[in-house]
Parts: sequence; C-alpha cells; structure tokens
Amino acid sequence: MELRQIRTFNQVARLQSFSAAAEVLNLAQSAVSRQVRALEEEFQTQLLFRTTRRVVLTEAGQMMLAKGDEILALADQLKEAIIQAPGNVRGAVTVGIPPSLTGFFATPLLEECRQSFPGIDVHVEEGLPTLVEDWLAAGRIDLGILSNKGAKSRFSGAPLGQEEFLLVSDPRQVKSHPDSIPAADLASLKIIVGRGYRELIDPALAECGLKIDYERVVDNIQMIREMLARGPFHTILTQEIVRRWVSEGNVQTSRISEPVLVRKLVLADNPQRPNTPAMRAVRGLLIGWARSQL
Repeated sequence: MELRQIRTFNQVARLQSFSAAAEVLNLAQSAVSRQVRALEEEFQTQLLFRTTRRVVLTEAGQMMLAKGDEILALADQLKEAIIQAPGNVRGAVTVGIPPSLTGFFATPLLEECRQSFPGIDVHVEEGLPTLVEDWLAAGRIDLGILSNKGAKSRFSGAPLGQEEFLLVSDPRQVKSHPDSIPAADLASLKIIVGRGYRELIDPALAECGLKIDYERVVDNIQMIREMLARGPFHTILTQEIVRRWVSEGNVQTSRISEPVLVRKLVLADNPQRPNTPAMRAVRGLLIGWARSQL
C-alpha cells in the first residue's frame, strides 16, 4: 500500500469517476485504474462497484476512504514536522520594522534565529509604518510589524501585544509632573508629536471628546528629543522608546489616564505571498518574544 494509491482511491471515491479523478490528478485513466486495482488486490476485497455511469463504494471502500483520509492527514503532519525541524528549515525572510521598534525586535530576533534556525537568513528593513505597509503590499518584505490600524485593511495579522503611550519631557526644561496625568490635562501643555503617533493618539482622544492642539508635528524621533532638551516642551511616546531614553537619563515620564492610550502591535503578512516554513519559524519567534515582553 502506497500513499499515492490512497490519494488516487480517495479522489475516485469522492468524484465517483475514474475519468474525473484522472483529470484532477493529471494521470492517465489507466494509471488510476491500476492503482485502485492494486489496493483491492492487496486487501483481497472489492472497494468499488463499477457501473456504466459512476462508481459506488462498497462497505470496505467506505472504510478505506475514512481511514485513508486519516493516514494522509498523518503523513502530511509528519512531513510538515520534519520540514520545520530547526535544523531543516532554510530560506531567507525579510522583516520590516518601524524605527521605534527596531531595537526591541531586531536584536533578539537575529540572536534567537541564529541559535534555533541556523538555516534561515533573516534581513531587517527599517522604515516608517507607511513604508512597511507599502513594502508588504509590493512583496519587498515577508513580514511587517505594524499597529493594528495599519494592518487591518490589506493584510493578515497576528497580535503581538500593546505598548502604552507616556507623556515625556526634559526635567531641565519643565517642572516635574506627577506619575499619572489625565488626558484632559494634555491640552494645556506644549506638545510635540510624531506624525505616525498622532494618527493613533487623536482617534482615541476624540472618542472621549478630547483634542490636542500640538505645538509641532514632526517625523523624526531624534528631532523630538533635541527639542525637548532645548525648550519647555513635552511629547507623547511609546514605552519602548522611553525605556531607552530613561536609561540614558535626562527625561521624565508620566502615565496618561482617562483614557489610557495604547498602541496595539500586529505582525502582518501579505496573504497573496507564499507562507514558507522559514516565514512560519520567524513569525513564531517574533510572537513569542513580543508576548513575553509586552
């Protein structure tokens, strides 16, 4: 008994036709007949009744169809498990990551992939979220880390977790603020914000009837940092960026409440592109890392 014989029999049984099965399997009808006959000879029983118009399963044939499906499913699972064993997974995977998240994701991904999947060649492309979306759509990258807002329109996505937005300033330029500040109080502050962050913050505030008139909207995080050091400004940034800045010194932070502002992160891929074993392996590493840290 061979797997190809089982697959051929199951096609004949479901289509109730040797000729239709031959067409689906791209085989000669005589080859289909030989494979079914070989099974009947091996089991020494008739599996199909042949009529002039169609075939009908015998009781043994019905059992063969059911058990054959189980055997084929197990064979496919075994093949997938062997292919995805760490030593066997090979290929190149390109991941797009926004600058604000590169430090958080890139180094752990590269290190873990080198240890667990040495046959995978991972490339990281850094770009603003809108660029990451465009790269995904064009097939330039295989996976992209986006906010749920960016991922929900065109791509398939797996949730990674969420980051909380914090109010940030330089204590040398402004008075210390409390550990937590209501969102309604943000309107009285001089706030500089990144353009991409504004697209996430404003809708959340609008749901509560709140609005911020920003001092300036910029695209460069480093520019925001320099402006905080030079004047009485605040900004709103995610935890990961702030974590690095706090470790470097010279910033103070406050949680934002009523409402708490968060950025939900998604690992997105283009459903039009092949889902390779290497992609699945890298996807698993990113999801595992994010869910252990966020």
